[in-house]
Amino acid sequence: MIGGFGSAVAEALMDNNILVPLKRFGVPDQLVDHATPDQSKADLGLTSSQISEQIRELFFSKQPSPVS
Repeated sequence: MIGGFGSAVAEALMDNNILVPLKRFGVPDQLVDHATPDQSKADLGLTSSQISEQIRELFFSKQPSPVS
């Protein structure tokens, strides 16, 4: 995941002083076990249901803080 598309997006946002929450998804820069593509995605947390759950947990599970 080092130097991938998500890193480029994060860099572009930071270079333009756009500070927003960001979650990168991808395949780590290491040798992965041989498996079917579906098995590899599941092992890496990259199935559509796993990704949507991670997004829900990160961006939508927190209670909004009261404005003071």
